[in-house]
Amino acid sequence: MWIALGFIQSTYNPGETMEDIGGRYFDTLVKKSFFDKYDNYYKMHDLLHELAQSVSAQECFRIEGENELTYSIPETIRHLAINSNNFELFKNIGKFKNLHSLHLTFNEDDQDFVDVLNKIFETLRTIRLLCINNQHLKSIPEGIGHLRHLRYLKIARTSVAQLPRSLSNLYHLMFIIYDKGGLCICKDFLPMNLNNLFNLRYLKLPWDVIHGMHAIGKLKSLQGLDGFYVKNKIGYKIGELEHMNDLRHLRIKLLENVKDAEEACSAKIYQKRDLMDLSLEWNHIYVNDWGLIRPCSMPDKSRK
Repeated sequence: MWIALGFIQSTYNPGETMEDIGGRYFDTLVKKSFFDKYDNYYKMHDLLHELAQSVSAQECFRIEGENELTYSIPETIRHLAINSNNFELFKNIGKFKNLHSLHLTFNEDDQDFVDVLNKIFETLRTIRLLCINNQHLKSIPEGIGHLRHLRYLKIARTSVAQLPRSLSNLYHLMFIIYDKGGLCICKDFLPMNLNNLFNLRYLKLPWDVIHGMHAIGKLKSLQGLDGFYVKNKIGYKIGELEHMNDLRHLRIKLLENVKDAEEACSAKIYQKRDLMDLSLEWNHIYVNDWGLIRPCSMPDKSRK
């Protein structure tokens, strides 16, 4: 999210990614007690949180609950989060013309929410970060193609069976996260030309979607690929990995479909200097980057 909103400043250190720089930012905030570390999470102290809210009151706003607002929201805000089933709170989002990030959580009627999304896509074209959470939502309007500056899209706990085709025209997109809520996903869930989004750094999709993604090798900026399925078809062969040299995490499956050593070498794994985690799978055999072999049926959490 920090990257998408332009908070990360690039450096000239060789091999250092924006994710690395963001990690250093976070570590510095922890050292300065901006965040307190607990067992497996971080938390901002209540007093510091109140101060942050006070300082950012003209730029950041969060609404929770079902009650009507008794105060006005500054039209200067850049970051807005609404978590409510009160539909009236969503109707006037279009007037906040300076929005850069928008988090929407609404769990009522699908069509009313789709109408709100249409209005947002038509009027708020400066949005860089969009998170949508609605368990009744079955489709995302094609109007999302108007969000030319969109860099981060998260769709969580929805019943969306197919991503909008216009998504493949959003060339600034760097992060797409889809947390599957419904049970049914269409065979053509992804837009055919999604591999044109050459700025994509992170792609989180259900395994059965990644499985069918054609010519993924065009996504040369990807930092991780958790499930590249080798097939004996153009656009799915292991050579797709040849130019994906920014990968840090890579999991290759169905390696028995690689016909010979020459084809295996076409992936040029040795050129991926930043690769930290490599997993290889032949049918029912799993080999990780430590050279350990174990059955693929073992839980994912046991794989390092």
